Amino acid sequence: MKHKKINLRKVPSDVNIVQRLLLLQEKSFGGTCLPKTMHLANSIKDSLSLCKPYLNLPGEWSFEDKVLVLICPTFKRLIDLYYEGKILQMEETYPGNELITIDEILYHTLSKMPKRFKICNQRITSTGNESDK
Repeated sequence: MKHKKINLRKVPSDVNIVQRLLLLQEKSFGGTCLPKTMHLANSIKDSLSLCKPYLNLPGEWSFEDKVLVLICPTFKRLIDLYYEGKILQMEETYPGNELITIDEILYHTLSKMPKRFKICNQRITSTGNESDK
């Protein structure tokens, strides 16, 4: 099944904020095909979303895509291409058996990372000073 490619940077200016938010909700390179990874990511979402590497990623990207890059930065190029409308979603790019393996690897990688993100979160909220990181 082909999906209509939407480049959010090229959405007409007369599209209202609600319509833009709906487009953002529908747009994700890898979120739906990585269930274990995204379940874990959602459980530590507050910590992840306050870390500097997360904050430096494009605002129009979905939470799921930002998490994917935090765990495995090599996906950044593919996600950039996806948001530019040049490639399809992850589930249409990789075979199903590869997605299961990728999800397992990313899940285990992320499961070892939460302490780092919790520390980052505590430093940001306790001092408000980025240099303390």
